[in-house]
Amino acid sequence: MSWDTNTAAIARPSVIKLAVWSPCNRFIAITCYGTTTMDILDSVTLQRLQTLKYPQDISTTCVALVFSPDSRILSCVGLGDEDLLVVSWDLQTGGVASVVRWEGPTQRVVENPSVTYSADGRMVGVFYWYCDDAKITILISDITSGVCVDSHSINGAIPLSKVIWTFGGSLRFATADATTITIWEVDFISGATPTQVETLPAPDGFESVLLLHASHDDYRMGA
Repeated sequence: MSWDTNTAAIARPSVIKLAVWSPCNRFIAITCYGTTTMDILDSVTLQRLQTLKYPQDISTTCVALVFSPDSRILSCVGLGDEDLLVVSWDLQTGGVASVVRWEGPTQRVVENPSVTYSADGRMVGVFYWYCDDAKITILISDITSGVCVDSHSINGAIPLSKVIWTFGGSLRFATADATTITIWEVDFISGATPTQVETLPAPDGFESVLLLHASHDDYRMGA
């Protein structure tokens, strides 16, 4: 309900790339540039509690981190040359809980994917966007069994942001055009279909924001 007045600081040997706070407020997970490990820090003292490592047969670049709702599992979305992985660790044992692989041309992924857990902590949803063919892709993975449950593609849609969020038993995301903002929803189950649940009018001048958004992504893709 309020911020603690205590302050802590710690020096790291390299620049922090990603950091995420656990839902229980006890842990901070970080990964640094040039490293292939995840450090779990005490959120009060910032002292290292654990170092998590990838399996020896995995070579990937971590682009997103997320804790499970009960803070017992840490999942990393990693991009390889031709596949996307979701690697999950059990924080009680420090061991790898599961590895989910999805083959695809990851070189065309715009910026970093977004990731969210289902409310029951069993499923992970990963959202990413291909700029060159304007295709949104959503992967639903079962962390407990280590399999990709389903994938969804929506062509010709421009994401309002790269963020997805959990809503009840589903995940949601937003797309936009010059006149409308659309909220989509898809369940964390096999065979579900993304559906539009709400449409909002875009504010005046929104088209120029979309053009700036698209030109920024073209620049990042090297166009």
